[in-house]
Amino acid sequence: AGDLANKGWDVNLFEVPEFIGGLKEIMEKKEITVSENGVETTGKLKSVTTDIAAAVKGQKLIVVVMPGFGHKRAAELIAPHVEDGQIYLFMPGGFGSFEFMQELKKKGAWRDSLILAETATLPYGTFAIGPTKVMISVRTVCNPLGVYPASRTDEVFEAVKGVDPAVEKRENLLDVAMCNLNPTGHVVPCLMSVSQMEGREDYCMYRHAFTPSVKKLILSADAERVALREKLGLPAPHHNLTPGYEMALPYFGEPTYLAARMNNKGPNSVSHRYVTEDAPYGLALYASIAHKVGVDCPITDALLKLAGALNDSNYTTSGRTLESLGLADTDLDELMETLNK
Repeated sequence: AGDLANKGWDVNLFEVPEFIGGLKEIMEKKEITVSENGVETTGKLKSVTTDIAAAVKGQKLIVVVMPGFGHKRAAELIAPHVEDGQIYLFMPGGFGSFEFMQELKKKGAWRDSLILAETATLPYGTFAIGPTKVMISVRTVCNPLGVYPASRTDEVFEAVKGVDPAVEKRENLLDVAMCNLNPTGHVVPCLMSVSQMEGREDYCMYRHAFTPSVKKLILSADAERVALREKLGLPAPHHNLTPGYEMALPYFGEPTYLAARMNNKGPNSVSHRYVTEDAPYGLALYASIAHKVGVDCPITDALLKLAGALNDSNYTTSGRTLESLGLADTDLDELMETLNK
């Protein structure tokens, strides 16, 4: 929000009421200071509100930035207030945009004039450094973008470039969801270093977790994602993790991302979103599709079971799956035709 305001956008910043506590000073000042490469700029926001109607009324572009477990809530909030022609951009999506559409349909709020879009990752590596100040440590150099309906991709691409200039056009929403590298890049090191995570105050995943064996497991798990993409006929590049990139997501560029992340502390709990988002809303989707089309994914299945056990959950049934999306009996070729229309 601060970055877009600095670029000259009129920005309404919305937060659900139960989480507004952390934004009280921003709500009062209606501004966010952005620190990047030692330079500070302050963006003035048009509004900061817990009133969803006021936030989205008359807005062409609504950017949904929240973990995957919030996407259904977003649909519940927005359903009574959708307007023809709006673009809902999920950053990142993980097929959450499709879940959003399904929820709107259940509530009778879906309109065929609506456009959905999602990216594979966030536009930045960023974190709060004060009540009204954030630091951008790194920006994307490449960020896959999918659009529904796919026929509107060129139009939406031009609009989204103003949010993240690094976006690249991909085939459809599922193509982008299957480009999500966080499920393997986060879940594996968290699970493999859980004793360090829980046992040392200075724990930094990017510094302490990535031993040679952990890197090997990350690459093996990512190979299952790539095999699934190939089985689905999704086009290259697959943005697969390779030796040298297993610690640095290709979307941010290896040297810059590593430098930005090596001293970041945490996560310090298995309830962190690196597990509670990336396993049920990433790995679970991959596994359910893989089982549907006959692609073996033993490592993905094992990671789901381990992550679920640590959090007293069954992520293979409670996460984002073909079943939860209402697609259990849908032929995937038919789904592709729908997404590509």
